[in-house]
Amino acid sequence: MSYFGAATQEPLEEWEQEEGRYISASVGQLSNRHRMILLMSVALVTAIEVSNRISINVLLPAAHISAARALARSLRESSGGLRGVQALAFELARGRVQLSMNLFRVNETTPADVIAELSRRGIELGEQQVVGLCPAAVAPPAGTGRVLEARMAAAAARGGAARCAAIADEEHAALALRLEREARHLAALGVDQDSLLSGAERSAALNRVLKAAQVVNSELEAMLDIAAHGLFSALDEVTRATFPERVAALDRVL
Repeated sequence: MSYFGAATQEPLEEWEQEEGRYISASVGQLSNRHRMILLMSVALVTAIEVSNRISINVLLPAAHISAARALARSLRESSGGLRGVQALAFELARGRVQLSMNLFRVNETTPADVIAELSRRGIELGEQQVVGLCPAAVAPPAGTGRVLEARMAAAAARGGAARCAAIADEEHAALALRLEREARHLAALGVDQDSLLSGAERSAALNRVLKAAQVVNSELEAMLDIAAHGLFSALDEVTRATFPERVAALDRVL
């Protein structure tokens, strides 16, 4: 199990450094069509692998460590608790108690489900923390800046900025700076519905911007496509009904 403190590198960053280098070196001789299919497949598999598992920490300000350990045990699927949940309790510095959980089937038990269960039991909850990345569709409030699809779009924006900087003319240099700013904004994307809608729009727009600047490649296009679709799919019915024109415009380009 991978709880808070055990991991030293975020999944997307690790994929960019290891898988991304391997793919870039391996598919150069493929046709554009087959290259796109392969790269989208790898990006999709990576997204699915990360999105099936979320690690989350919750501070329990009123709990003694012995009670917290009993609580953790009761939450585990292996003990008849919540489906797809692993849980441990830790005593931190200054007597603080932390409940650390891996949700390894988030389609069955989401972070919201766990928090609701703790609240139902009358557990006093403190600060919450998402470890690593989480898919937009189930991102809890603590997931701000940790949204998988937004981080993929941010990585693509940074990639586009690097390609613009390499061209080195004045127009592309200015665009590189704008793309770097956009990457920072996307990386910090919130988890409220307005933010997710905006993130989907910006991810889709980035594809058009990179194409217009003639710096898009198959890797960046694949990442932005998956990011935009993931963020779009996280929109709830209220948001879709409130912003029908924006939703319809996105639906046309995705």
